[in-house]
Amino acid sequence: MQTNKKRIHWPRVVSICILLLAGCTLIFAFHYLKNNPQNVDNAILPIANADDAPYWSTPAIRLKNDVAVLNAALSRYCGSSGNAFYVLSSTAASDHPDDANLKGPYADAMLDMYERSPAYYGSTHATKPYLVPQAVACNGLKLASEEVIITAFENHNFDSSSKPEYRTAGWEGFYGSFPGSKGLVGVSLPGYSKNADHATVYIRSNCGRLCGSGFTICLQYSDGKWKVTDSLPAWIS
Repeated sequence: MQTNKKRIHWPRVVSICILLLAGCTLIFAFHYLKNNPQNVDNAILPIANADDAPYWSTPAIRLKNDVAVLNAALSRYCGSSGNAFYVLSSTAASDHPDDANLKGPYADAMLDMYERSPAYYGSTHATKPYLVPQAVACNGLKLASEEVIITAFENHNFDSSSKPEYRTAGWEGFYGSFPGSKGLVGVSLPGYSKNADHATVYIRSNCGRLCGSGFTICLQYSDGKWKVTDSLPAWIS
């Protein structure tokens, strides 16, 4: 008796296996990208649980958000005309006020802002996680270390031809060390809300004796960008 054996069509089997493999790869890629957002400019990450920390999956993504938030908050300084510039301290400002008027996500952001400051870590912290990102510097802002700025203020060689408002211990040394400068700016690292879609930044600027001001800048992430929503005056002299 003869039995009819069906021949296996190997090319067809291989094609089916390839299609199944491709389908599995696509499913895996979909779930991977869903759970591991890619490092995109200005991208923020959703938080599954408000108590989860840190807010970001990688330090690189948080750094990108820091740069985007600070660039938005400091945009008016970057628009300086000509060769004029402000000196920006590379150490994050920690003298920001505790603004009780901020509510909801902005209040959460203020707390996070404090927890990223030198006052929270201590100025001798080994890794110095409170340094301002170098990418924030622009034509209107020149980044300088705290040590360089302190040295400049200790230079007290007074010149009678200098402007009266500069004739005070420290400021003439500062302007002598940074010719063309319009003053000194300090900025905090951004603080973020629990959902990472609101942020606050504290900015202070000084230009001499009784010449300075401080502001709390509120920002929100929308339409793929960090945007300033409010600027609250903290002090003026």
